[in-house]
Amino acid sequence: MPSIHLRGIKSYRSKGRLYHYHRATGVRIDVDLEAMPERFLARVRELDAVAAGIQAPTGSTIRIETLGGLFDAWHKSQEWKALKLQTRQTYERVIAPDIGALATVRARPLAEFTPPFVVGLRDAVGKKRKRWMANYAVKVLRIAFGWGRVHGWCQTNPAQGVPLLPRLADAPARNRPWSPEEFKIVSDRASPRLRRAIMLAYYAGMRIGDIVSVTWSDWDGDYLNFRQSKTGQLVNVRAPAPLHEELANTAREGAYIMVNEQSQPYTRDGLQTNLWKLVKALVAEDLVKPGLCFHGLRHSLGSALYDLGLDREARKAALGHSSDAASMVYERGGNRRAASDRAFAALDAHLATAVGKSKNAK
Repeated sequence: MPSIHLRGIKSYRSKGRLYHYHRATGVRIDVDLEAMPERFLARVRELDAVAAGIQAPTGSTIRIETLGGLFDAWHKSQEWKALKLQTRQTYERVIAPDIGALATVRARPLAEFTPPFVVGLRDAVGKKRKRWMANYAVKVLRIAFGWGRVHGWCQTNPAQGVPLLPRLADAPARNRPWSPEEFKIVSDRASPRLRRAIMLAYYAGMRIGDIVSVTWSDWDGDYLNFRQSKTGQLVNVRAPAPLHEELANTAREGAYIMVNEQSQPYTRDGLQTNLWKLVKALVAEDLVKPGLCFHGLRHSLGSALYDLGLDREARKAALGHSSDAASMVYERGGNRRAASDRAFAALDAHLATAVGKSKNAK
C-alpha cells in the first residue's frame, strides 16, 4: 500500500501500529485512516478549524467522539483520580491504547457501540484473551459509558445489560484452595524469596498486591499491620509461628519485605511468573494439581479458619472482609461435613437439655 502524506499531520509507527497527530493542536486522531478515510479527513478539517480559531474559544476541550476519546477523557477525570491505584492499573488492562484488550476499537465512533456490538467485542476478546478478560472488558465498558452518559458523551450505556460469559460447567474452580500436601511440596521447592511470598499469602491471607507492597515498617515484630490495596481495610495480623520465624530471620534488604535479587521491590507480574513457572514444573512431575495461585492460598486460610469453627466476624476481621457475602465465598472450600457435625452436635445438646427440663417439670 502506498504511503499517504497529509499536510499538517505527523505520522509514525510504534509496535506495528500507525499513529497520527494533528500538528497544530497536538491532538491524536483516533480514527483509522485506512478503514474510514472520509471520517479521518473530516476530523482533520475539524481540527484545522479549531487551530485557526474558527470554532471553540481558547482553552476549550476538544471532544473526540470515539471510544478512545471517551477513555482518555475518563482517564483525566476526577472520578478516575479518586479510584484506588490497583483499580486504575487493572482498568488500564482494558483501556490502554497500546496493550489494552480494547485497543483495536479505540478509533471506533461511539455511535457504533450498541449492545450487539458489545457482545461481539466480548466474544472476540474471549477468543483472544479468555473468559475473564472478556467479562472484565464488558464491566469496564459499563463503567466508562456510565461515566460518559452523565458527562454528555452518550445518551445510553450500550454495555449495560450485556450478559457475561458463563463459566463452563466442567471448568476448574478459580483460586482453589491448596491442599496441605501441595503447600508443603511447593514451599520445599520454592526459592527462599518465593517461599516468603507463599507464607505471606497463606499465614497472613495477603493478596498479591499487598505482598509486593508490604514494608518492614508494617511489621512490629509480632503483628503485620497493613491496609489492603483492594478494599482499603486495615488488617492486623498476629503472625502465626511459621511466619513469625520467617520474618524474624529474614535479612532486610530495603524498605519492602519482598525484594528481588537486585534488592528492588517485586512487581505483581514478576512474582506471579515465578510461582507459575514452579507450579508448571511440579504439575509436569505429577506432584501437584493444576490451578495453584497466590489467591488460592488466601482461600486456603479462609477455609482453615472456617474448619476451626470460628464465627464469621472473626474470619472477616482476619481476612479484612467488610461484608458477610465476601466471607461466605471462602466457606465454599471448607469442610462442610465438619461444620454440619458441629451443628447437629449442638442440636443434640440442646435436645438433651430440653428433654431434661421436660422430665423435671413432670
